[in-house]
Amino acid sequence: MLPLSSSPTGLKGAGDLLAEPVLYWVARGRSVVEVDGHGHPVNEGTALWVAGGRRIRVLLGRSDVLVPLPGIGRGESVRTATFAIPTSWHPWLLHAFGKALGYLDGGSSRALLEQMLAAASTRDPGPSAPPHPVSADLVALAESIVSDSSASVAELARTHLVGWTPRTLQRRFASETGLTPEKWARQQRMAQAADLLAEGNDILAVAHAVGYATASGFSRSFREQTGMSPGRWRSRTISRASVGHPADAPSAAELPAQRTWPRVNGSHVAVWALQGRSVLTIGGRNLRLDPGSTAVIPAGLPNSIRIPQGSLVLPLGFRSGRDGGIGAPVSTSTTLPGEQIDLIQAAVMAYTTMRPHDIGRTTGFDIAYSRGVYDAATLEDDAIATLASGLASGEITDTALGGCAHWLGMQERDLSRTIRDRTGLTFTQWIRLARMSRARAKLHGGEPASAISRLLGYAHLPAFSRAFREVHGASPQRLVSPLDSGGEVGRWQRDVSDRIRRWRAETPRAG
Repeated sequence: MLPLSSSPTGLKGAGDLLAEPVLYWVARGRSVVEVDGHGHPVNEGTALWVAGGRRIRVLLGRSDVLVPLPGIGRGESVRTATFAIPTSWHPWLLHAFGKALGYLDGGSSRALLEQMLAAASTRDPGPSAPPHPVSADLVALAESIVSDSSASVAELARTHLVGWTPRTLQRRFASETGLTPEKWARQQRMAQAADLLAEGNDILAVAHAVGYATASGFSRSFREQTGMSPGRWRSRTISRASVGHPADAPSAAELPAQRTWPRVNGSHVAVWALQGRSVLTIGGRNLRLDPGSTAVIPAGLPNSIRIPQGSLVLPLGFRSGRDGGIGAPVSTSTTLPGEQIDLIQAAVMAYTTMRPHDIGRTTGFDIAYSRGVYDAATLEDDAIATLASGLASGEITDTALGGCAHWLGMQERDLSRTIRDRTGLTFTQWIRLARMSRARAKLHGGEPASAISRLLGYAHLPAFSRAFREVHGASPQRLVSPLDSGGEVGRWQRDVSDRIRRWRAETPRAG
């Protein structure tokens, strides 16, 4: 078992506004997901579905395993809901989690999960949360409306939109949401109130929570929205089953086939085969990933993974290439009986924001690396890992052979020979793959293609798009969806990037 003993819980985050729906699945323990200020206990074997536009905080204990699954809708419903998760769902949920991390091409399980959740009714629909604005200024206003129900929309607009005229505000807000700011605020607060009432809260307390001074004023607004009084709404929803029971998922043998896109990593990455047999290719060498096996992909070496139908592979974590080179793996290592749930926790902590404060993020990587067998690391491995890390982080601005050699303190001919001998690629081929790996990671982190094109030194976007297409087989716009880049996936990617930047600031490069 991994060294993850139980301890008092710790609060994660100060409250994030969800840009898309998220399903929070508790695979072990008991967590609390706070939605718009109201806590929802989520027990082991259940999941809480939360619509986009809600502000959430998560309370986790050291041993709790909470897997966030972004972008999974539930038909037309926007009601926060709890579901009992059948065991048959577990591989499908982990398949969806891996897909959400943004490193896989191929089939998705999202549509199947959405259909099954939509079919598992929990209670009568209530007032719908309104569509969220998209521009930064209006998102800030919307967040203030959600968090400060005591202030009027006009007061909040004067604070957050300095220099805006009322007419500009009305026009811009309506163009993005279809509603005036005042109607948007009323609809948002009524949706929040419906959730609070359905959980049995006192009517006056709910009225105050959503900005009404009296229960009578709140009741009139609520009746206008729902056609019934708050008391009747509360009685009807409480009397009905509050936990949905989805049907069993198909056999795990039907999990869609996937593959990683060809890449050069700036970090050493540990991967884990949960089920089925997959093939890991590192620098032209193939390794078979049997069920329960792990391997570490050294930074800087070209790699890909082929994951057939019915198989499942997840990343466990990473370590910067600046920590030194790692020789190519000679063989895979094997996980221990009963270790699976701890490794799932390690993967979630490494790649998302769902983690207790006081647990190391490299636990999964350290376990996989300590059990592996590798070629002896050489100075050439150190050079390639350091170079790949510098390219991925953006420290290297001159990506020509001469610029890279100078950054490493090497001769050009020595660097060219090292790249060819260790990767099987010419320097030109290798640098293009490394740069386009960075480009795709940044797309998944929410940056637009035009900004990435300029960052990588392309004078024109079409030239960047051609280079991207040559490596990845499709344009940047086709490969990355708005939800991947602008939602929770983008938040996770930016969180990982921030951690790497903080580490780099604390760890100067030798020489």
